[in-house]
Parts: sequence; structure tokens; C-alpha cells
Amino acid sequence: MTEQNELSNQDLTNAVLIFSTALSEILQDKQGIIINGKDERIKLPEPSDLLLVFKMDDTIQIQKYDGDLQPGTVVNLKTNENQD
Repeated sequence: MTEQNELSNQDLTNAVLIFSTALSEILQDKQGIIINGKDERIKLPEPSDLLLVFKMDDTIQIQKYDGDLQPGTVVNLKTNENQD
């Protein structure tokens, strides 16, 4: 961290990488968790009350969630692959 407890851009980048790596270790592929998006510190182009944070193809992704599940709910995602 920089002097006077101010976070630099590198500090923020490091935090993002550390937490996304930790989530990648915790979550299985196509698994995620619903979180509360109503936090004044979260600035999104389209505000959302709920967000889905999930692992897909070894990356952590975030998307708006409009369903009725509560924050903290773990979800397993389905794909629309054709199964013959």
C-alpha cells in the first residue's frame, strides 16, 4: 500500500486478482453465488440489486441477476447444449 493508507491502482489490481484466484479455487466450473449489489461502493453502468458471481471456463464472471434467490445462495448453472 502507498503512504497514508491510500490504495494505488496496483493495490486494487492485486486485490482483484487475489480474490478472483481464491474464488476460482473455491467454485467449481458453472457454479456461482448470488450477492447483494446494493452497495454504494459498487459503481456499475446498470445498477442491480443482485449480482451473480460465477466460474465459467476457468474465469470468474459477474452478471446482473433478476431472479428471486437470496444473497448467499450457491447456484449451479446449466448450459443450453443440445444433448441427443
